[in-house]
Amino acid sequence: MLKSIPSFKRGEYQQTYKKLSKENQKVIDEYGVYCCAKKKVSDEKILDMKRNVLKFKLVVGKDFIKTDLEDLRNYLSILNLSPLGDYTKNDMKVHIKKLLRWLFKDWSKRFDEFNDISQNTNPIRMRKFKDKILTKEEIEKLVRTETKMFWKAFLITQWEGAFRTKEIRFLKWSDLKEDGDYYSVELYATKTKKERPVVLNESKFYLDKLREEQENKNEKGVYIFHQTNDINKPVDKSTTSMWIKRLSKKALGRVIWSYCLRHTRATEYRRMVKEGQMSKDNALETLGHSEKMFEKTYSHLDIAEIKEMLKNQIYNFEDIPPERKHKLEEEIKLLKKEVELMNKGFINLLQNKKIVGAEAVKLFLKMKKGQLHPNIVPTP
Repeated sequence: MLKSIPSFKRGEYQQTYKKLSKENQKVIDEYGVYCCAKKKVSDEKILDMKRNVLKFKLVVGKDFIKTDLEDLRNYLSILNLSPLGDYTKNDMKVHIKKLLRWLFKDWSKRFDEFNDISQNTNPIRMRKFKDKILTKEEIEKLVRTETKMFWKAFLITQWEGAFRTKEIRFLKWSDLKEDGDYYSVELYATKTKKERPVVLNESKFYLDKLREEQENKNEKGVYIFHQTNDINKPVDKSTTSMWIKRLSKKALGRVIWSYCLRHTRATEYRRMVKEGQMSKDNALETLGHSEKMFEKTYSHLDIAEIKEMLKNQIYNFEDIPPERKHKLEEEIKLLKKEVELMNKGFINLLQNKKIVGAEAVKLFLKMKKGQLHPNIVPTP
């Protein structure tokens, strides 16, 4: 019997599974099939279930069919004292309870009606986002440092759309609906049981470049961000995790995970809510969030209106389409000229009225702050 909950690095699950007896392998495989009987479950989710079951087997140290109440209690004691997060512990308990109910017809008597299995009703996330929120400059730095269009597009799209990592991994080309300078996507948020509108503006440039690149190389498949060896399968979670860790360490000098991109966008929405630029309910609906601790009433703003609202709430990046960049540069030049003329005119007014020294500085600062009209200077 193990003294701690094991963890599997990439490939270790299969290696450990193959060392099991045929009977124990059969239990794990049939449990996976059982979990899919009532509803559709992704291959990734099934693998997670099987990992949890195998960890239970390794900790108990017995064949599945020989498990008793003492084994369950020992396992729960080790699990509760482990450094794993509350959400992970809850998930593991759910699957062990489900496994034992399926495996033993006399589960109620054998395991004392599972009275020992209790989930944390107020779970706390292990990962703290406080130091992981990115600034606009840091996102730009990540984009500049990344050399592959595949990952540039992944990064910008996840950030701008506030996608969960799984959502963007499973994003398909057919999900994108072109609307002028924008792409719109409608996702189904499982938490709120509603359609979640997503509008992509800056991402469109990168997505179009990626589409062109994939078509030229004959690598365009079902999923936008696909596996290297199979263009019709989404990029896997471990590949995404390794990529963002390496990139962030190189570009920022610290490690982040991809969910930080969504959290950064969500933080920006919260700021907009605070400043009255977006209602809290609309922000939650756009993010696909469900906040059980707050009583809220959705404003029932329809998806088209939310899209229009989001189109006006996008950051600008250095790496933008050339024609748009040129237009912005020209506008900035004109604004700079206006500021220079305004400053020069105000200074001339000060000199004409013989206002110098500290008083001149004081009036100039007032003008810069908009507290004084640039063409009007009070007589000393």
